Amino acid sequence: MDFLVQYIPVFKSLHLIGMVTWFAGLFFLGRIFVYHAEAHKQADGAAVLKTNYLAMMWRLYKAIVNPSMMITWTFGLLMIAANPSYLSLELGTPGWLIVKLSLVVLLTVYHILCKKRIKLIEAGEPQDSYFLRVWNEIPTVFLVGIIFIAVFGKLGTLNWTYWGIGNFIFVVLLYLAIKRINRK
Repeated sequence: MDFLVQYIPVFKSLHLIGMVTWFAGLFFLGRIFVYHAEAHKQADGAAVLKTNYLAMMWRLYKAIVNPSMMITWTFGLLMIAANPSYLSLELGTPGWLIVKLSLVVLLTVYHILCKKRIKLIEAGEPQDSYFLRVWNEIPTVFLVGIIFIAVFGKLGTLNWTYWGIGNFIFVVLLYLAIKRINRK
């Protein structure tokens, strides 16, 4: 697959475009979940809002979130196929790509669970807006973790202890922010 090496910059660009749109879609989808759960607070038009939000969820999931995930995975794997040394423990921080891929697998599980959540909403199952606010921030945690691994891991300067502590502090601050916003 040596002929693919020349296309790595193209693969990387398309991988990043897919990643940005995937995260944007997941962020907005989570926000729509919260809006739908809180639509009952509207005096007029709650049923119309809920119907519109549900339609928005499906359109977003099918037209942006799914294709973006597929683009991200496709071009990420093509980069690895073009340069299998990315998987080497001697390139960058040992194990950085394995951990990054593991997080992307977990993000894909979150993605699939979002579809299940849409189906639950469609079936009329009540949703707790506080839970959905927390749910909405899960991709943020993945984004921060994956970006730091991708940048510092490939350079070989990633310290796993600092990465873990930094992510833990970020999650705690994010949780405290959600609690504070929910009080208002």
